[in-house]
Amino acid sequence: MAKRIDENLIKVFDAMMRTECLAVIDDFHELVDPKTKLPPADFYNLLKRLATRHSKARLLLVTDQRLPFARTIELPIITLGPPDESDAMQLLDQLLISRRVEGEISPDLRSDVVQWVGRNPRALRALVSCLVDGDSLDDLIELQPEAWDVRYQAFSPSLVGKLEAEFLDRVIGRLESPSLLLLECLSVYRKPFVKAGIQPFAHKVGDVSRAYADLIGRFLLEHSTGWVTLNPVTRELARKRMEADQRRAREMHSLAAAHFLRHFKAKDKSDLPSRGSEFVEARYHLVLGGKEEAFQDLAEEYGGYLLANFGKSRPIPSDPKIARQTASTIIAALRGKRSGYPEARHTAARILESLGGHEDLLLALRHATVASSQTRDFQVWVLRVRLTARLETFSATVAALRQADSVLPAEALAHVYFAGIKVWMERQAPVRDLLGMLNHALPLSHGAPSSWVLYQLASVLLAAEGRYPDAFDLLVSHTARLERASPNLGLVIEQAALLAFAGGDRQGLQRIRDILVKRFERKNLEHLIDCLRHQLDHDFLEASIIQPVTGGSSAASLNYQLAFSDLCLGRPADALQRLKGLRSTHPAHVWVRSLAHFLLGHHHAALQHLRKYSSLALHEPNVDEEPSLAAWIKTWSRRSIAPGNDAAFVFPRIPSELTGLQHDIVRTVSADASLDSETLARIRTTDDFPVSSDDHLPEEGSTPEAGESFPSTPTVQTIIHFDQSGARMGDNNYVQQAGAVGSNATAPNGTFNQIQAGGGSDLDLTALAQELALLRAALRRQPDSEENDIALAEVGRASRAAQEGDQGKTLEHLRAAGKWALQTANSIGVALAATAIKTSIGMP
Repeated sequence: MAKRIDENLIKVFDAMMRTECLAVIDDFHELVDPKTKLPPADFYNLLKRLATRHSKARLLLVTDQRLPFARTIELPIITLGPPDESDAMQLLDQLLISRRVEGEISPDLRSDVVQWVGRNPRALRALVSCLVDGDSLDDLIELQPEAWDVRYQAFSPSLVGKLEAEFLDRVIGRLESPSLLLLECLSVYRKPFVKAGIQPFAHKVGDVSRAYADLIGRFLLEHSTGWVTLNPVTRELARKRMEADQRRAREMHSLAAAHFLRHFKAKDKSDLPSRGSEFVEARYHLVLGGKEEAFQDLAEEYGGYLLANFGKSRPIPSDPKIARQTASTIIAALRGKRSGYPEARHTAARILESLGGHEDLLLALRHATVASSQTRDFQVWVLRVRLTARLETFSATVAALRQADSVLPAEALAHVYFAGIKVWMERQAPVRDLLGMLNHALPLSHGAPSSWVLYQLASVLLAAEGRYPDAFDLLVSHTARLERASPNLGLVIEQAALLAFAGGDRQGLQRIRDILVKRFERKNLEHLIDCLRHQLDHDFLEASIIQPVTGGSSAASLNYQLAFSDLCLGRPADALQRLKGLRSTHPAHVWVRSLAHFLLGHHHAALQHLRKYSSLALHEPNVDEEPSLAAWIKTWSRRSIAPGNDAAFVFPRIPSELTGLQHDIVRTVSADASLDSETLARIRTTDDFPVSSDDHLPEEGSTPEAGESFPSTPTVQTIIHFDQSGARMGDNNYVQQAGAVGSNATAPNGTFNQIQAGGGSDLDLTALAQELALLRAALRRQPDSEENDIALAEVGRASRAAQEGDQGKTLEHLRAAGKWALQTANSIGVALAATAIKTSIGMP
């Protein structure tokens, strides 16, 4: 175009710029003289005139180079980088759909793909074009390279060919010789590098500073926060040119290695443990530079520093890139060492397991196996057995466990066997095989404090075979041998209680209470068993008034059951309030929380929690069901991969009060629930769900977060904000029945039913009974005294009288409860109960 710019073309542009239009000149840098860095003089003068002229016309100059003259004449400059990740992913999605290859890249990999090609639209088009031609994604690019290997994160030849067609003439073909040479030298670096990494190539390039500035100006290099990054597509094309001459490629790698080796030749060795990344890259370049012996010398001299550092117990890095780099460093330092350093090998294996790729896991198992042959550290053996169970056969797992038998003490064996059996439960091995493994393990770990985990597993597996009495007896007999101070005692008793509950075994629950709970004096366990017995009797009101001991063991499990009882009473808001302070990710907790949200109409929050439950228990994060109570119960009925890890283990009975059916739905570890299509169709809808009048439904999205604290007993209060003009956010007045409350409020036309002196007006005995249950629970928490004992007994009698519909006896017992009960009622906000007590004792 530069050759076609003449006086006539300038006149045409000048005239056009006086109208309302937008003119675009793409690849404007082609008009720029390489030496002067200026466009032709006539065009330059036109630009200067346009920069000072007020006009509706717009001229857009598009270039891939920095143009210094633009700032001289004050042209507005906008520097556009690649699209951000979300835009690049949207473009990739559109390309895949339009070319009908959307199945070739799974959605969870698309973020990695767009980052791999530098979010470059042309590179994405080239990649999709290769997929259309039949190449697979794994063949085209390597998303999870093993950085400890001496290899490059390479593009496939077919993808490189298409990238060359898109980029070669537009990018590399326009570079001057020094800039092109520097670009090829820098392409040996596989990761971002500091600017000092350019200096080893200075004698090859000549004016390296000018060449560096040229690459920066063309956006082929980016210098940010001390690191230099090479555009990934350009690096790939430049690397191909450089590697065409193998002798030259080895020389470039040797020069790059010198950049990293300088850290290890310094006199001060104090920072060597932090030089893991440089150690790995030095190895990479030395090996590809044909200097393997030089690396062996480096590893021999400095590997010990690194292994001593990584041999210490340390947390796994949360950033996957840092984790992979750390594993790379350890494995590079271990190169050539067939034994020794079990702590470092264990650290590497833990990190590799966290990364989760199949190759990562295989390498982790290899290092864990070597480490276990040289240590009695049970954590090393746990990792080895767990990885063996994940990757190899059942017999291979048994063989690894037999080796552990001869090395580890009883306390450690319990943990090791638990790790192996748990994985095989998830892999759904035959129950009889797992029981055989436990039969071997239980005598070996007998008497060890940690043996309770094996008894728990054994009881679940026995129940899965329908052997409930055996499962129950095993737990009870084992628990009777535990010490009172055992931290896991409560978990074993809880599981025994749930197994008895699932089987409808009232005598079993009583036996646990008599033999275990009374002996060990665990109040929350006593409450849990009482709650389960009430649920078997469908007495959910009596179950719901049980109060957990704050901070006591088993409080979480008890609260799950109390919240479930609240749901059966039509009080989902109270259920959420009970769960609000619990941070547990137990599947049962997540499921019951999701159901409470659903019954409140919080469908978004409900589906979020249901997806979380499905992911935790069923390993299926997606939930396609339309919101319905039947959908929640279908999800409840499905079995987890590992027996005992689902909602139905904790809530084996869905009562008729919840479903509206004529019978309960039961699903145990060994027996599926009867849920045919006819039964599901008869389950009530949320429109039919009897939400209690005392259960105040918060607005959508107003439910507090799970981490907030809450009172263990929900108070039933109505909050009304009134003034003369109507509702407003102002004075907060907590009342049970009100016509006008607040500053100067009036109620000229209100009609309200109050309790009359002497019982002249009928009481709402159902609502009163619920409040008296809450009052009774509050009185139980009061310090022991004669007055409190009397009030507690009389309120209990009044509650039963209210449930039976006897208003006279209700008021009689409330009068006997007296002012002590009234004071407590006022303090917890049960206003209807407080008013009834006042009426009974003649107070205004």
